[in-house]
Amino acid sequence: MKVKVQWVGQLPAKGQTPQPGPSTTTKAELKALEIFRDAKASFAPQLVAFCCMVQDDRGPFPNGFLSFTVMTKLPGQSLFGKYWNMSQKERDDITPKAVQALRSIYALGIEPVDRGLRNVIWHPETKQCSIIDFEIWSPINGTFANETSELRRWGLLRAPAAKDHWTAWNMMYR
Repeated sequence: MKVKVQWVGQLPAKGQTPQPGPSTTTKAELKALEIFRDAKASFAPQLVAFCCMVQDDRGPFPNGFLSFTVMTKLPGQSLFGKYWNMSQKERDDITPKAVQALRSIYALGIEPVDRGLRNVIWHPETKQCSIIDFEIWSPINGTFANETSELRRWGLLRAPAAKDHWTAWNMMYR
């Protein structure tokens, strides 16, 4: 479950209420979670329930929003801080499963933008790889063309040393 407390930014005039609704990142994640739910996807979380309400005067941010997103919990743990300490064999088991999960997500028209090992979940017992965190994504028609580049963007494959900061940035984000 994700709980967000959202401040309006400017208190409305007396007697007015803010437009109720989730933030843009919450809206994006809701859309992705609905797509995964409708596709019965096993490689990404699915939306279970959502609620958004305006806080009253007793809340931490009066007139701000409270949003509750309930999604399925995927088995396994994040690879952040673990992946590069694993044996080469373990990493070799993970890589094709990560590619499979990513291709499945792309096939549903979603290109994750927040790439990183923190958003890759690995369940060693079932050998399943999943992707989480879809607050930022882009609609896409197709899939990634270069598997090596995509794995590098996610931190699943080491990139050769870049000659300077800008080259490194472009390799990661472009």
